[in-house]
Amino acid sequence: MLSSKPSRLKSILAAAERPRVQRRLFWFAAFVIIASGLRAGMVFSYMRTQAIASSERLTASLAQVIAEQTTRTFQSIDLRLQVAAANLRHLETDGKLTPHSAGDLLRAEMKDLPFVRALSVADAKGRVLYSTDPDSVGADVTDRVYFQIYRTAPETEFFIGPPVRGRSAGAWLISAARPWRSTPAVFGGIIVAAAEPPYFVQLWQSVDLGSNGSIALFRRDGTLMLRSPFDDGAMGRNFSNLPTFQEEGLHTRSAGTFHTVSAFDGIHRIFGYRTLPTKPELVVVVGQSYDLILAPWRQFVASAVSIWAAASVIIILFGAFLSRAWQQRLRTEEQVERMAQRLSMATSAASIGVWDWDLVTDQWAATPTCFTMLGYEPEESPGQRQRWTDRLHEEDRDRVDAIVQGAFSGADAPYNHEVRIRHADGSFRWVRVIGRVLERNADGKPARLLGVMMDITESKRVEEALRGSLREKEALLKEVHHRVKNNLQVITSLLRLEAGRTAEPATRNVLKDMQSRIRSMALLHETLYRTGIFASVNLGDYLRNVTTQLFRAQRPSSGSLSLRLDLVAAQVGIDQAIPCGLIVNELVSNSLKHAFASGGDGEVAVELHQDADRRLHLRVSDTGVGLAPDFETTRSASLGLQLVSDLARQLRGVLLIGSGPHASFELTFSPAEPKGALPELADSPA
Repeated sequence: MLSSKPSRLKSILAAAERPRVQRRLFWFAAFVIIASGLRAGMVFSYMRTQAIASSERLTASLAQVIAEQTTRTFQSIDLRLQVAAANLRHLETDGKLTPHSAGDLLRAEMKDLPFVRALSVADAKGRVLYSTDPDSVGADVTDRVYFQIYRTAPETEFFIGPPVRGRSAGAWLISAARPWRSTPAVFGGIIVAAAEPPYFVQLWQSVDLGSNGSIALFRRDGTLMLRSPFDDGAMGRNFSNLPTFQEEGLHTRSAGTFHTVSAFDGIHRIFGYRTLPTKPELVVVVGQSYDLILAPWRQFVASAVSIWAAASVIIILFGAFLSRAWQQRLRTEEQVERMAQRLSMATSAASIGVWDWDLVTDQWAATPTCFTMLGYEPEESPGQRQRWTDRLHEEDRDRVDAIVQGAFSGADAPYNHEVRIRHADGSFRWVRVIGRVLERNADGKPARLLGVMMDITESKRVEEALRGSLREKEALLKEVHHRVKNNLQVITSLLRLEAGRTAEPATRNVLKDMQSRIRSMALLHETLYRTGIFASVNLGDYLRNVTTQLFRAQRPSSGSLSLRLDLVAAQVGIDQAIPCGLIVNELVSNSLKHAFASGGDGEVAVELHQDADRRLHLRVSDTGVGLAPDFETTRSASLGLQLVSDLARQLRGVLLIGSGPHASFELTFSPAEPKGALPELADSPA
């Protein structure tokens, strides 16, 4: 009886403790489920924010790409208008300007602009004098915005007007105009190109925005220039009254992003906008569908919620299991063994092996996954680590030995490396080994390491595939520059043949000048091809090659003429290198043609320096006869000097012409940051 009382009391206490333990398990499970749910919700919210932020960055980048594409198109129109205007002035100066000759010249200029429907010239009263469209000759364009702008703002140079319907075909057209001046200060009319909007839509479609993407070109005053998908009813309408247009800063800021529902089709999109670099009154707006952007995130959330629900059920079941385990104390060891088996299964399913290294005895034990991932049979008892060392790839052994010695010496270097280990089939597999010090001896040196092993062979293969893809892209870009260079050389050859066929000295000189300009551009592409660096150009080396070749080709046979080069190394983008090469080409050619036309000795100098503010100073000078007294008067009639002035403005630089006894031209401009090159993958630790 005495002996039964403690047992009965113990049973009573155990029965009283059981509900309390069960409540603790219940609240623990509830806490884990709620906490994990809240944590998952925070992760989902963060991922959604990141997805939207990533899309905003992508949309902004696409807007920049499309703005640059559109700018290049308008620049090609502007350059063609300038060339056409210069050629018309030459005809007028030579007394050969007639409606017939002007029409032929305009049609010839329009051949290189397949997206331009017509080129026309109107006088100061708004009457069309010459045109590639015979039906337009004599028409009155005084009601057109592209004509009225030169009355209200006569200093305007290149102007892009709002879309209008053509008078003959009735199709939408975008007009780009430049002033036609009989003299530099007297407005004599305009020369205008009528561009077809479908060309821009086709150009924009090369940018993949996914389903329900949109691209639009607006004027800062809210006028819609065009839109993809094309919307005939919205062309030319003013949308400045829309809240989005006012609130999001499309009429004031140069770039940005915003979210809204489209006023055109009611689709919710993330929009990025950017003004055209050379035409800030125009802004490109690019939109990506909100549903398309969040579709992967929604799929992930659905999968994760399912996993969380399943995990919650598992947690509840696990709590019930622990409750039963408390009631079955006699089976504690069996339950511990089951848990160990489950842990082993989990690491095995994840292809993660756990190892334990005793640095004192150099004994190394591991879970079966460490062996099976390499095709070996698991070992029950601890073994010597040397057996694993013998399986290392010969090229990795010295590196691993250095890491091991660092661990023995007590260095704080992380025990984390990638290594190749021989598989049972004779091949080598990539394995990541990560360890952590668990015990240290009295001297503070590591005595025991515990860590994991993971098979990363497939990841390495994917990385190598990415490297191969990157090499292919670099080779392709290099081939593009090579082909551009070859095409430019073909054009140079054609111009040389054409110059040989004509008997007109003026025509031959023009063709030779064009050969020299094209050769300078071809030389840049050859430089990019040979160096394999596409993000920037060494401007000093490039100008050295341009000047040396030009001097060798055009140097006068009489007299002793020398070339002096003083060029610093400066990295600039291709957008700045080409104008600099053309400017040097024009100025050096002028020196060789005019400064030493009567022979004699002298020097042509090309200098490039950079000041403390990183501004570049490009100077071309000679010791020849100097500038003519009427240089400023005749300057506007020289196509080469007009080109130099236009290129200087394109570089946003300042062109100074020396007033001394010799000719001197100095251009000062700020180098732009070169655009990023192709990304590089980090080298393998091996």
